[in-house]
This record gives sequence, structure tokens and C-alpha cells, in this order.
Amino acid sequence: MRVKTRKQIVAKGKAALAMRRAVGWTRADWINGVESALGEAFIAFCKARLADKNGQRRLGRSWTVEFERKLFRRMIDVYVHPVKRAFDRRAAFQEAIAEMHGALDRLRDDVEREFGNGVGRVRRGINDRDVKEFWTWAREATRVLTGAD
Repeated sequence: MRVKTRKQIVAKGKAALAMRRAVGWTRADWINGVESALGEAFIAFCKARLADKNGQRRLGRSWTVEFERKLFRRMIDVYVHPVKRAFDRRAAFQEAIAEMHGALDRLRDDVEREFGNGVGRVRRGINDRDVKEFWTWAREATRVLTGAD
């Protein structure tokens, strides 16, 4: 290999490393990305569940499709985003879930209020069993995110 070619290869490698450092997320940024993805998916999930429970079947089906798309698409986006340093994604994901539990109650109340304003009176709201089902879906998406079997 010629010296000039070797220097060009090294320069490209350094440029790629510099770009990764500039664009890449830290562990905290990654956790925030997971929380954001889960929050958006939870809002769509609540809308779908409220629509189904309150007799809006067609609206419920469309929101269910939107929920699945948001959950899995956003998890893939978080997974492929470059990070500055390697870290244990499973532990970081568990930390993100621990931080999400309090926020989900506030999101649930907000979505029920907005649904009531937009569609009509909410006869049956989101219960704990619905939230448990959401976490079941989130665990499935975790397989994509953390590479678990």
C-alpha cells in the first residue's frame, strides 16, 4: 500500500470518528430517546384503547396501527442512532422504564381529557390492565432495541 493511500484511509477514519462524536448520543441522551419513543407510543395506545372502549371501533383500529408503527419505528430509530461510547443498553433501558412509570399516569389523564374534548364523553377510561398490556408491547419492542432473544 502506498503511503498516500494509507494516509487517506487514516484521514477518513479520523473524520468518521469525529463525526460520530459530534452526532452521537451520550447514555443520557439515549435514555431520553427511549423515554420519548415510549411516551409517543403510549399516547397513541391510549387513544386506540379509549376509542375501542367507547364505541369508536374504526378510530380505534387506525390508532392501533399508529401505535404499533410509532412503537417499533421509534425503537428502531433509537437503536440505530450513533452513540458516543458503548454502554449496556439493557441496563439503560431498565433505567428509562423506571423513570417512565410516573409520567405514564400523567399522560393517561391528559389523553383521557383530550379524548373527551375531541370525541365526546369518556364512559370507560384507561385502567391498570391496559397499562400492563402496553408494557407487554414495550417489552416486545425491547427485543428490537437491546438485541435480546
